[in-house]
Amino acid sequence: QKSSTAKDAEDGKKDYKIQVAGKDSQTIERVGFDLLAIDSNGSAIVHATDQVLNQMILSLDHLEDLKQHEQNRWAHINSVEEIPATYKTSLDWWPESERSNEVWKANIDLQPLLSRAEIDEVVQMIEKTLKKNEKLHRTEREFSGRIGIISSLEPNTVLELAKSFQSIFSIHPPLEAVTIGNGEELTAIEVDTGTANRERRLPCVAILDTGIPKDHPVLGQYIRRVINGENTGGEVCDSHGSKVATRVIFGDITCEHGQPSAPLIAACSIYDVRLGIGPSKIYPGAVLPAFQTLAAAAPDVRVFSLSFDFQDELENYEGSHRDAVVRQIADLDNRVFSDDVLVVVAAGNSIRGVVPNKEYPDHYEDPLWRLRGWSRSFNSITCGGIANHVQDGALATEVGAPSPFSRLGPGFAQSPKPDFAAHAGNGDSTYGFQPGSSLGVWGCADNGLWEDDVGTSFAAPLLAREAARTFSYLQERCDGDARPFGCLVKACLALHARRADLPSRYKKLADLAIGYGSVAFEQIEDQAVNRAVFLWQGIIPNEDELITVEIPVPGEWIKNAELPTLRIVVSWDSPVNHAVESIWVCRQVSITVRVSDGKRALPAKNRRGTSNYTLIGREYYIDKEESDQDNFLLELRYSHQQMAPYPPGMEFSPQQRVGIAYELYDRGENPVAPHPHVQSLPVASSLNRLSHQMPASRQAVSIRTN
Repeated sequence: QKSSTAKDAEDGKKDYKIQVAGKDSQTIERVGFDLLAIDSNGSAIVHATDQVLNQMILSLDHLEDLKQHEQNRWAHINSVEEIPATYKTSLDWWPESERSNEVWKANIDLQPLLSRAEIDEVVQMIEKTLKKNEKLHRTEREFSGRIGIISSLEPNTVLELAKSFQSIFSIHPPLEAVTIGNGEELTAIEVDTGTANRERRLPCVAILDTGIPKDHPVLGQYIRRVINGENTGGEVCDSHGSKVATRVIFGDITCEHGQPSAPLIAACSIYDVRLGIGPSKIYPGAVLPAFQTLAAAAPDVRVFSLSFDFQDELENYEGSHRDAVVRQIADLDNRVFSDDVLVVVAAGNSIRGVVPNKEYPDHYEDPLWRLRGWSRSFNSITCGGIANHVQDGALATEVGAPSPFSRLGPGFAQSPKPDFAAHAGNGDSTYGFQPGSSLGVWGCADNGLWEDDVGTSFAAPLLAREAARTFSYLQERCDGDARPFGCLVKACLALHARRADLPSRYKKLADLAIGYGSVAFEQIEDQAVNRAVFLWQGIIPNEDELITVEIPVPGEWIKNAELPTLRIVVSWDSPVNHAVESIWVCRQVSITVRVSDGKRALPAKNRRGTSNYTLIGREYYIDKEESDQDNFLLELRYSHQQMAPYPPGMEFSPQQRVGIAYELYDRGENPVAPHPHVQSLPVASSLNRLSHQMPASRQAVSIRTN
């Protein structure tokens, strides 16, 4: 029970149901348990030491004799049981293609908090139970520190191991990812970057994909380096990687008669990170190790482009198999928090030729159009597709409308995914695509020939391109060793992104498909004359700190403007815990805008982003009465309260990076430009540099390995 003033409360108290899968997830930590997962019934899967278990049993046996606060600590626990084998594994999870084999490929995931000695002991014990035709091939460590064992097992052995070993969390089929379009050491190969790159240092994007031929006649000179993904073979598997690279390097080009219709101008170079294990297939286990290798080899490469996702709908995974998939997404989020990089993920495509339950653009509730896996990542930015080519027979009939195949949000915790959109092509009345129909986008295949295709695979690299150019632009405005935060670049992109002015029938679909809209670097470099844009980045030292930022807002401009407006976009990267999908993040950043005396808070009129999402937008209408001052105050703080608990086995720095982009503009019919008034302020001369230094080269994350 909790104290309550509600009418139906009895004696000032009311029954309260603990939401372990939601805002009360931290209650698990308070009794000494580590939260590992939440099953489909809402039960918590936890880890606990013998000492904590013995204390719990003793307390529950004498609950009535304990003091009230101690009773409250344990009262929400109904029962404690061993993890059932049916949660750990099911033979139904394996595809039909595997079931005819005598031994099946299987991943054994161990519990996350085992010591190194315990891991060695468990591996040895498992090996002793295997038959002659069964084998443990290798172990792999996830970013969270959890150990997985790649193995070949008979079906009966899968079931027996799940029953016999409490140290085993899950046994599931190998995870597979597919491109979104139609223990070896990581190695790096130096490639001549060509005359174009020697003339000027281009911003660089790491493309994690199926590979690009290093001697490609068009793209080869822009490859800075090749990295072969762990356990992938490092081969070029198909043309997908080359088409993605084309979009990063040259942008959204057009072709006539199979050739570019204008001279090609390169804006970016690329790192070719080869993760393919066959045509259209990506090895998920190589994704996170590639980040680590690239961080050491090229710390200046801060943008990563991912145009692939898991093979199946997230809703089709069950039990601990689903947990393994969602853990990969959480590891990506925590890697972004750790490394301060920007990851662009394609939203994904519906299955070509599948017709939705309602016709476009009213298909936004069709489950076959939902986002899958990595595209739900909070700390990454997800890129949907828009159609810039329309013609008779096309489904999208407005330029800038969502591509008919583009997958739709929301993401975890009702987050407003996707975040952005770029040109991905259109579809025909069959929800398909025919090459040569003028509905697609262009890329250069691995053989050097130009091909048209459709897919968010080819939208995401356009966004990654603009992000890399923005990083480079902001780096030139940093003092000393300072560098722009990834979250600042996200905020900057969001502030400048725009949606097409679409008819009302597209509004619901656009909200779930294209986020802030599309953005080009030129919008950032060449500011609109009637808007004044400001950028700020900083670090909140810990949860108890309140950071106050002065926002220049000239009083003279407020007085002269018809409808003075302040628009703010705030971005941050948060640690996440996959066990609490309804919240996902472990930290929430809150903002308050006050007038300069610090007393009155301004109400936000227009909002974008849920309260715990890591990219939020707010718009404030400024009252004419505020014209007696030249600045407002922006208060920033972050909270861990009622967020997801920090994942077990990982310790995160209390420091929190924050990036802010904001603009002043007059939304009246005859807008008054704020620039002249800003330039007249005493602080104007100091508004041209980003001077905040990182406390270290990366945000520190330590992983406990006992």
